[in-house]
Amino acid sequence: MPFASSQLRVLASAAVVLSSGCSSEGPVVGSDPSDYAVFVVPAQVEVAQGEVVDVQVLVDRRGFGGEITLTLDGPVASGISGTFEPASVSGTSSTLTVVAAESATVGAYDFNVRGTAPGMSDRSVQMGVTVAPPPPDACEVEGSCILRTAFGSLEELAVFTEGIFAVWWDPKFDHAEDARRLTSQLMSIRRDVLDYMALADPPNPAAGYYYNVYIHHNADDLLPAGWGNGQGTDRFGMPFLTLPYLSTSGANVFHEGFHVFQYSADSPGFRYRGDSQWYTESSAQWYAARNLPDDVEGFGVATTIGANPHLTLWHSFTNEAPGDPTDWLYQVRQ
Repeated sequence: MPFASSQLRVLASAAVVLSSGCSSEGPVVGSDPSDYAVFVVPAQVEVAQGEVVDVQVLVDRRGFGGEITLTLDGPVASGISGTFEPASVSGTSSTLTVVAAESATVGAYDFNVRGTAPGMSDRSVQMGVTVAPPPPDACEVEGSCILRTAFGSLEELAVFTEGIFAVWWDPKFDHAEDARRLTSQLMSIRRDVLDYMALADPPNPAAGYYYNVYIHHNADDLLPAGWGNGQGTDRFGMPFLTLPYLSTSGANVFHEGFHVFQYSADSPGFRYRGDSQWYTESSAQWYAARNLPDDVEGFGVATTIGANPHLTLWHSFTNEAPGDPTDWLYQVRQ
């Protein structure tokens, strides 16, 4: 949005301004009637390692109507970089996106935003950037997440925690190594879908609890008989995941792990019900196949589509015509 000169002068009190013959108290216009000044708002920013922050670059045009090219000058070894959008300004503003690499050195740095225009001396404005350590991840701070289960107790069950996940099992079985491998895969899925797919954590860590995963042996352990393979909601209103003991790795975990981060999905038309239920299942299966393109297990359920080509994609569990068969080949469409 263009800024009027009066607006820019108000912002000058919150920014450091340098132009030809100007001081930190504001620009001083020389005898040349064709002039401009550059501002940054805010003039001091903090960015965590591996994160980005946006800064507004404003141009106060005083009779100069030409294009101004913006560049960022500063210590290269800091691990900080920046891009302007647009980099060549014909109006009165640009957005500077400051990026701190994950390896950026923590500390305070001074940069200059420089404006260059034909026939004019350069204008520059100083900007301070402080690189901070990344904030602790959910459940990383001791005591930030509490162990709680609706299916037994700490005294009855064995449990292993990593990140936001708590894996539970009947201690008469040895699933310690399975739990370590499982949480490692789930944490890798979490970083992928949060960082690159804009999915969201389940509500558990925000409520102060671990997300529970149960490795079960059906009727042969302390956990509820009749459990299958999938995500549910417990009596506390929190989602949890149940995995048969033979399905704690590979494509099944990619599929079910993707569901963990779909739990809070709120896009209209994509709820896990009715005609949109198939999309949730199909996208989770796509994620499994994407991560294991050479594993036939990731594509096995797709055979149900070819086996029953006369059925719609959205014909699935709890979404079929009265009298339809309720078997795997008829209800799985993913």
